[in-house]
Amino acid sequence: MIGLASRHPKTRTHRESGLGAARYVCSACSSTDVYIDSARGEVICANCGLVLSDHSIDMGPEWRAFTADEQNARQRVGGPNDWSKFDQGLTTI
Repeated sequence: MIGLASRHPKTRTHRESGLGAARYVCSACSSTDVYIDSARGEVICANCGLVLSDHSIDMGPEWRAFTADEQNARQRVGGPNDWSKFDQGLTTI
């Protein structure tokens, strides 16, 4: 697909082929070579340009961690645990 990067220069795309892309098969050309545009939420066939999926939701973490310490310190949601409280800070209010 020529011109994908030139039309949307600010979006992040990466090309995926092989086992990760096997779940996407183009209905027009039967290719499994796809571009995944995470900024726009689209999966695009790299062979013919057909949009295979749009409005995708990223279920990954909301943070970036660059070291092992940062990765271990992150939590998905909720306040910090407080071991001095009787319920360790795990309230349901």
